[in-house]
Amino acid sequence: MQQPLMSNQKNKTRPLDELDEAILSLLRIEPLESNKTLAQKLTVSEAAIAARLRALERDGIMKVMAQCDYRAMGYDLVASVEIAVVGRKSDAVDEFSYLYLNGAGSEAEFRL
Repeated sequence: MQQPLMSNQKNKTRPLDELDEAILSLLRIEPLESNKTLAQKLTVSEAAIAARLRALERDGIMKVMAQCDYRAMGYDLVASVEIAVVGRKSDAVDEFSYLYLNGAGSEAEFRL
């Protein structure tokens, strides 16, 4: 039996097999590829692709994200800032969120 191509022992995620690796490889090249096209390229069923994608997302191996090009949207300065809220007290988080989001022209994503 062939060994998995990749596993993440630190986070104890499941090992990836050849189909998982192939799906991820194709999605790195064309993130919006349809399940139908992935299935055709990998000679498996659309249902198999859909099940694998759900499992990859559920297991934290893959996540779907949208990335905006703020310069194309007219912003002159773009910065990415990560802030950790120690203790994560809801009042402190609420206050920070309110103050940050009320800044002129700011947009934010919070993972608290």
